[in-house]
Amino acid sequence: MLRNSKEIVEQVMITKKEPAKEAIKRSLCELILVKPYDDITVTDLVRNAQVARVTFYRLFRGIDDVLNCVVEDCYDLAQRDIFPYLLSGEIERLERPICDLMVGMKEAGDQNSVMRALNVAIAVGKFEEVVYARLRDKILDKAREYKIIYQCGIIISLLHAWIYTGYIETPEEMTAVILEALDKTR
Repeated sequence: MLRNSKEIVEQVMITKKEPAKEAIKRSLCELILVKPYDDITVTDLVRNAQVARVTFYRLFRGIDDVLNCVVEDCYDLAQRDIFPYLLSGEIERLERPICDLMVGMKEAGDQNSVMRALNVAIAVGKFEEVVYARLRDKILDKAREYKIIYQCGIIISLLHAWIYTGYIETPEEMTAVILEALDKTR
């Protein structure tokens, strides 16, 4: 139970802070689909997220910081949905999470031009950096570490290729390509 006005203010700040942070991250994801990443401004973000500029700077240092948060969220999803199967060698169980990823990428691609798809590639590249850095901290066996990094590299490289070729294959076809490539790493 809250005892004084300071605790009430802190509680309000905590509950208001999280929706604002999520709104700003969502805003960046939406803007990346309609505008080149380098042209997105803080003004664009706060206007689209419907938050005050001061709120933005309380939560983030800049736009790159927002992108890093989005990438970290994606890493957390991959850690939950993809990495366990890579670590256990159960590549066949990756079909649903990878297909879901492909469907999301394709929907984003269908909504925009090649230039905007390049923005998605920027985010995928950042994700790649995070994957390599974070995996190195988790796996003690070097041979296994390199195999997992290699498998992640396959997924990321094929994502890049799919983006750059304009999403020619369906998500299901692309999932099959990725799973076939991963199966060869057993």
